[in-house]
Amino acid sequence: MSKSLLIVGDGGHQFTYNLVKELKESGDFTRIDVFTQSPIRDEYRGAYSNIYSINTQSQIYKLFSISSKVLNIYRYYLYRKLVKKMTEYDFVHAHFLNEANSYIVTLFKKAKRIFTFWGSDFYKANTKALQKVFKICETAHLITFTNEETMKAYKHKFNLKNEDNLRVCRFGLAPLKYLETLNSTKLESKTILGLNVNKLAITLGYNMQQNQQHLSIINELVAVPDLHKKVELIIPITYGGDSVYKERIMGALARSSLSYKVFDTYLDDETVGHIRNASDGMIQLQVSDQFSGSMQEHLFARNVVITGSWLPYETLKRNGVEFVEIDSIDKLSASIEHIIDNFSFYYKQTDPNPAEIQKLSSWKENTPKWVQLYR
Repeated sequence: MSKSLLIVGDGGHQFTYNLVKELKESGDFTRIDVFTQSPIRDEYRGAYSNIYSINTQSQIYKLFSISSKVLNIYRYYLYRKLVKKMTEYDFVHAHFLNEANSYIVTLFKKAKRIFTFWGSDFYKANTKALQKVFKICETAHLITFTNEETMKAYKHKFNLKNEDNLRVCRFGLAPLKYLETLNSTKLESKTILGLNVNKLAITLGYNMQQNQQHLSIINELVAVPDLHKKVELIIPITYGGDSVYKERIMGALARSSLSYKVFDTYLDDETVGHIRNASDGMIQLQVSDQFSGSMQEHLFARNVVITGSWLPYETLKRNGVEFVEIDSIDKLSASIEHIIDNFSFYYKQTDPNPAEIQKLSSWKENTPKWVQLYR
């Protein structure tokens, strides 16, 4: 039987867009709509049957913006007013559980409710906000997480005894399809990107958020003798963060002797694929994370990945994915130096990674688990 589904969350995010594409291809849905407050690129809009959002550009909205408390009251009024004009759904599914997304779901009285934690919405939320979200989650048909570690942390935090409605559902990584069919060698990808083919290419993070710890990492890399002669850094800062933080990154790079290439404008799938393929290594030392898709793409492309032992990547370890862990950022310079001097050894360790990442994170493997949520 065909069903109707409303996604509540960022309709412009690649995870949401690709999930909806996969769900539509399953043939189980007559209609998939989205309730979003994020802008949606033109090429993404066709994935949704209908797109709903409140008007945040009106004069009255801007007037109320002078007080966050008043604005919140007005926003919630607008949510209720809009939902009254919408039809009911078989399922309403909130992605990224902040208070607003969770509240919107409660306005649909007949639909089965599904909630999905993405990562930072659980790990970075303050206790008061998380308690409100948890109360709403108690009304859920199902709650999903993108890895087992976050599900365990959720159960522990709220002392849950019954876990019958908890599931692990991973987002597939659309770039894996592109990487599989990318008909370029590493050297060819380096040439296409304008990188030095005589140096190792190492990617630093994958967005411009301070969570990536760019400045601390740059300070560590500066301490590696003659690094600029051996390594060219790839710095992707195309989204997240703000102009002030970007200036701090650019300033730190300019003051250093490091060799680097910055990517700071929108990247299409082809360019992203070439960055993963051209890169020999990746530094991924976020303060917190759930299950970094970008890091998995680098692992799939046989990068030697350096990440933090504090990040929840037990799932990768259990499945035989190989990467290097350090206990703190101040261990990075020594680790980088050792890897460069013994790169052939470390590269050989990445042999199993493409097959294991494919099993863990391809849409082919993960779509059936999402489809099952709605049955």
